Amino acid sequence: MRQGSERREPGVKLLAAVQSPLEERTSVIEELKKMLEEEIAVLEQKLKLYSALLELLEACSDTNVLKTRIREDMEVVEYVDSSGSTGLALRIGGGRAEVFFMINLLDKNPYFKYLIHVLRKLSEQNTNLKYRVGANEGQVKTVIIHGLSKEDEEELRTTIDYVARKLGLQPAK
Repeated sequence: MRQGSERREPGVKLLAAVQSPLEERTSVIEELKKMLEEEIAVLEQKLKLYSALLELLEACSDTNVLKTRIREDMEVVEYVDSSGSTGLALRIGGGRAEVFFMINLLDKNPYFKYLIHVLRKLSEQNTNLKYRVGANEGQVKTVIIHGLSKEDEEELRTTIDYVARKLGLQPAK
C-alpha cells in the first residue's frame, strides 16, 4: 500500500506545486528533478551491469566455441588487440576453416566485405568450396569454410592475416 502511495506522491506534489506560490513550486520542481536524476543514475548503473553481463556471456560462448571441436589436423591462429584480448581466431586445416570474430564487426565493414570477396573468388575457382557466415543482427560472429584445397588454405591464411591487421589485430605470440 505504501509503495503505491509513494509512486503517486510525485504526481500529487506536482499538482500541488502548480496550485501553490512560486517559491513552493520551485522547491517541489527541484525535488522532482533530484528524484529523476537519482532514478536515471540507478538505471544507468543497471544498464552498465546488463551490458557487462551480456559481453561476458558472449565472450564465454565464443571462447567455448574455440576450445571445443579442435581437431588435431587443424591449426589455431589467434589475433589479439593492443590489450592482449583475442579479437579473431582462425582454425584451419584438413580442407576446412573456421573464423571466429570476438570483436564488434558489422557485415558492412569493408575488410569483412573483402574477405567475402576473396571467398567468392575462391569458390568460383573451386566448386567444392562452400562457406557460410554466422551473424546476428548484422554483427559477424563466424565464417565457416569447407572444401578448401591446400592453395585455398594459403590464400585464406593470407587474407585473414591482412583483414586482422586492418582491424587493428596482431598475431598472438
